[in-house]
Amino acid sequence: MTGQVGRSLSDAREAKGLRLEEAAEAIHIRKKYLEALELEDWDALPSVVQARGFLRSYAAYLDVDLDAIGDRVVLEVTPPDDESLVDVPTKTDHDEGESATDIFTQVGQRFRERRELLGFSLEDIERQTHIRLHYLQAIETGKIDSLPSVVQGRGMLSNYAEFLDLPADQILLQFAEGLQTQLSERTPSGIGIRRRRAPKRPPSWLKNFLSFDILFIGALVIGLATFVIWSWARFMAVRADIEPTPSAPSIADILLPSPTHTITPTILFNGAATSINFTAEPAGDDVTPEVTVPVSEQAMIQIYVVVRQRAWMKVIADDVEVFDGRVVPGSAHSFSADQRIELKTGNAAALQIFYNQEDLGPLGIFGEVAEVVFSAEGFQTPTPTVTITPTVTITPTVTLTATATP
Repeated sequence: MTGQVGRSLSDAREAKGLRLEEAAEAIHIRKKYLEALELEDWDALPSVVQARGFLRSYAAYLDVDLDAIGDRVVLEVTPPDDESLVDVPTKTDHDEGESATDIFTQVGQRFRERRELLGFSLEDIERQTHIRLHYLQAIETGKIDSLPSVVQGRGMLSNYAEFLDLPADQILLQFAEGLQTQLSERTPSGIGIRRRRAPKRPPSWLKNFLSFDILFIGALVIGLATFVIWSWARFMAVRADIEPTPSAPSIADILLPSPTHTITPTILFNGAATSINFTAEPAGDDVTPEVTVPVSEQAMIQIYVVVRQRAWMKVIADDVEVFDGRVVPGSAHSFSADQRIELKTGNAAALQIFYNQEDLGPLGIFGEVAEVVFSAEGFQTPTPTVTITPTVTITPTVTLTATATP
């Protein structure tokens, strides 16, 4: 039969529209224990201590004032000391003859009973306090030697006690007594402890200066500086080995007219001087070369070529090729033959011809392809001949002959 306490808890839960599963998940107390509290089935709870802790936690969650329910209920379900939810011994002095293992076991038992009272698992404590699971197990089983160090162990005990709402000062004092007892047990009786002189340590500023971080950063900076210097030296060496490449002329140099120079060579034919003026590409200051045309009395045909512009020229004398290449302005070439001389060029205006001491002038205009044949009778330009090949078309004729069969 449900009493006043259970009825108050059930009504408060239903008024908030909560189910037992939701309340159990919120305060980390199992559903069967909450149901036992609402039915006031105290025998279904693990122990009286846990029953009191579960009741106060459930009532605080549902905002139920246990003191307002009645003195009888408060005396039955609440501990006499309101400062602690668990009946734990407040005496910190261990009994005479108690070992350090017993003290550490008592500390771990207090943590375990409080955790089970609130319905927490070790995994829940690990997620909330960020203390690793195996350290929590070592604390609850009293295996303090499994902790990393004494200082870290004190920090873990303090955090664990504050999370479970235990008196952290009392637990730390009890932990210190256990350490003192452990030290006494490990020290043989009758043997004094002789203090050793502390070794000389370097000054604090030197220790800070020679720390690992400073040394690592210094090595990194030195390595980076060395790499930069090596890269720069390598770059300068490679750059010195590369030959400078001439840059392309600017567009202004291409579009603006180039200055020209007038070359006036003097040509001597057996002592008689003849001047020829023509324009050539820039090649320095104006010059007036003097060229003497050799006169051969044995050759029937003599030509003298004065180059006025850059051009290609080919000369065949008596069916023998005597010249084939490019000529430059200001140069002169002499050729002779007994029967005929053939001259070909790709720029008729570039060549000025003297045929048997007779000035014929340029062969044509700029860019004109010229071909001239010189012989004893004179000179002529070959006329291209066109060969016509007759085409015969044969058209086949089909004749049909009809044959009558009687």
